[in-house]
Amino acid sequence: MTYQKNFWKISYDNTNGNTQYEYNGAVGGPPDKSTTNSNFSNFEVTYGIPISDDNKQFIYTGYGYHTWDRSLATDALYSGYLEKYSWSYIPVGYRIEYKINNQWDGALDIAAKFTFKGKLGTYYNGGSTDVGQNFNLGNKPGIRVEAPFTDKLDTQWSFVLTPWYEYSAINQSNILADGSYEPDSQTHQYGVNLGFSYIF
Repeated sequence: MTYQKNFWKISYDNTNGNTQYEYNGAVGGPPDKSTTNSNFSNFEVTYGIPISDDNKQFIYTGYGYHTWDRSLATDALYSGYLEKYSWSYIPVGYRIEYKINNQWDGALDIAAKFTFKGKLGTYYNGGSTDVGQNFNLGNKPGIRVEAPFTDKLDTQWSFVLTPWYEYSAINQSNILADGSYEPDSQTHQYGVNLGFSYIF
């Protein structure tokens, strides 16, 4: 007898570190570069259904919310400013799982992220003063790729190591009365997450 292994997944992750930023300072000139401190957080709920008889391949969708706090403390021109980005997204993904040995399992997870309700607010003095520049960000789809490795500790608990890569982008925002706007941009992120999973 086979059974259908539908699943719900709730995840939250938070990452803090320096980011390398490149932007066009002068028309026709070389790009300007700076290093800024960034904090990324992501909350996601997904529901998946199997598409193979062995319950090893799945498709899923759900809802996610992403925030990005970008401190410009080390930027010579905009020192003291804090930019707070946020957007919602709908993930549409595919996951395949495989057995490595009796102790370890692996998987490949690829998801497109369709963003909406993107916002950007600017602040001063480490975020304590609202500058009043609030932008509506243009939407662009992104993609995330994960390759988790799972070490089974017992029948329910596992240790999970997950290398990942994510591409996200935004279109140009609306233009404010003073002529300021957020230009279109691309972000490339990668890393390794460590965590635990529990199977009910």
